[in-house]
Amino acid sequence: MLVAQSDCLTCHKVDEKLVGPPYRDVANKYENTEANVKLLAEKIVKGGTGVWGQVAMTPHPTVTPENAEKMVKYILLLKNK
Repeated sequence: MLVAQSDCLTCHKVDEKLVGPPYRDVANKYENTEANVKLLAEKIVKGGTGVWGQVAMTPHPTVTPENAEKMVKYILLLKNK
């Protein structure tokens, strides 16, 4: 799994807040649309700040856009039903 092979789990967990928001909170915040998949994938690659507080998400320039989109699609599946 791409998430497990990356350093994502250093800052994110499924249901616990660490440095960044829990994946489930991300899934509950964003609808699973192509636009949101692209937006969040870009944040994985380029990094970002301000949406979840002032702690910046570090960029991951070695993650391809295609793999970033796969990661986002997995995360968005965690939405509470």
